[in-house]
Amino acid sequence: MVADPTTSQIRDYGTLILALTLQAPEWILRRVETLRIVDDITANVRVSTDYDLRLTGAGPVYKSFIDNNDLPQLLLPLGFLAKEPLHDFSLFDQSGNPVSFLTQEETSPISIAAVEYLAAFLLNTQDIPPSISTFIRSVVDLGPEEGEALVLQNKLLGASQDDRRTFSALIANPEFRYVITNLARSFIAIAVLPGDAKHFERRILKYSYVITMPWDWSSVRSGKRGLLGRGLMRLALRPSDVKLEVPLVSTSRSYHADVEAPANLELRQAEIGRKHGTEDAILQQYKGKFTRAHLHLREGTFGVTSAYELRLKVSPQRRGFIRGAAAATVFSTLALLVVLLFIGQIDHTDSASPIPIITIVPGLLAAYLSRPTEHPLASRLYFGLRCVLALSALLAWLAAVATVLNLDGTLLRVVMVCLMGLSLMCSVIAVTAYVRASGKPDSVKAV
Repeated sequence: MVADPTTSQIRDYGTLILALTLQAPEWILRRVETLRIVDDITANVRVSTDYDLRLTGAGPVYKSFIDNNDLPQLLLPLGFLAKEPLHDFSLFDQSGNPVSFLTQEETSPISIAAVEYLAAFLLNTQDIPPSISTFIRSVVDLGPEEGEALVLQNKLLGASQDDRRTFSALIANPEFRYVITNLARSFIAIAVLPGDAKHFERRILKYSYVITMPWDWSSVRSGKRGLLGRGLMRLALRPSDVKLEVPLVSTSRSYHADVEAPANLELRQAEIGRKHGTEDAILQQYKGKFTRAHLHLREGTFGVTSAYELRLKVSPQRRGFIRGAAAATVFSTLALLVVLLFIGQIDHTDSASPIPIITIVPGLLAAYLSRPTEHPLASRLYFGLRCVLALSALLAWLAAVATVLNLDGTLLRVVMVCLMGLSLMCSVIAVTAYVRASGKPDSVKAV
């Protein structure tokens, strides 16, 4: 974009970008959004956009502006991005060449010009009331929470009665409400491309960025699940949920979402849903046990005020740590049971007594297995079960310590019964987690 665009250029860009945004399903043929979970907090999002500007009426008009030197470059709207700092953002064309990208601050005047043009067009006037113009600027410039709150008020504060009636008619229009609602929580992602003819033909743009995953167990990011729910999740007794907004669903002819579970984890459910007011519709859904999911929707539309979400349920795999934890805790419990049954027949005061060896070996095994060696997200989801395994090891060691302290026979038996009971509880938790992680490794599709 030119360093100091004129008011006329900003207005022309706003008008053309508005037309392309509302006509996105006509010229954006295919979007592929790939989600790769990096660790327990972040994920990498890669988006591929396959487009052809010749397929929409605004494309030839845009080209004529550039051919006549009225506009210096092609500013291409790629969709809406959340009003949050973009971490590790990169944009490339189909040949792998880097492409410039406008920041949120640089897109603000273009977005304001676009919405003001739409309001003037819908009201059939040249100049919109100043109060409505102030409202539009506030929504675009405010943060996501403040902007959405302003739109939800659905009224102008401190405006005349005529301006309020005009605004009520304007906000009731689906196109205006769609644009202003998205600009409240997002900004238009705009790529800066040369104005030559090849960029108006069929091309592919790819961009990627890093997001913070809003897990349901995270008090920092979501915190919607209570203490009991988080406890069950950490014990691998309940899947972990995450919901991600995917506004790109509505802005292309076909939308594809590729999701892959990290190592030691699996997907129990993957779906794309649409919320419109209090209604919640599932557009496509997979259930079962699978490590990859490909969700595919066709015939996009700008969707009015609907919010599209990618919803995932992630749980630990049975093989690996869960299987080892179940085996180690059961082994420790059986060792304590053997000691409890034969403690009266073995002289535990004898230095050659086998009791310490019987209890220490399972304890060492449990301690060895409890060390974190998995993907960071898997380690986070295993944390409670890992604590259970570590407790099982501690109980076995305490049993060995109790036998070498030469405790009274009755007292020693009481101690062993208590340790045995706690160890049995650990085994029940570990085996339950193993059973809940069982099942056929296939997926069931339900639409």
